[in-house]
Amino acid sequence: MKCTAQSTFLCLALLLILPFRAGAATLDGVYQMKRYSPGATGRMEIATFTFHNGEVVRNPVGSADKPDAPIERLAHANAVGTYKQQAGELTLNLGGRNTKGKLEWAAGGCFRWDTALFCPVDGVLAGSRTSRSVSMAPATAR
Repeated sequence: MKCTAQSTFLCLALLLILPFRAGAATLDGVYQMKRYSPGATGRMEIATFTFHNGEVVRNPVGSADKPDAPIERLAHANAVGTYKQQAGELTLNLGGRNTKGKLEWAAGGCFRWDTALFCPVDGVLAGSRTSRSVSMAPATAR
């Protein structure tokens, strides 16, 4: 489509909507989550989340792209749950905890939710380590 003076409004609307439309349809896929928790310990949390057909797995041990919920539950029951994306909000029921919050789409197919940034991951290798916890405690004077 060629933008002209007569179609300026439509062109602007497409520029604003199209980058978010593809990712907004579904969360199905593998995402790396990063969250910094400030405070005395200053902790950076990194984890992998797989979203597929309403099921969510945190740090899957099996196939990352299409998790096998029964196998994942055997390995780590508190890391398997459900999700629902509706009306700009995401609800996760994981480990007996139900968390609901605003879902904000970002560049590159990433999204922000619950003070964390989730970005899509491609090519996760079987057996690769997908979670880390790093302490960011302030250095002490020597």
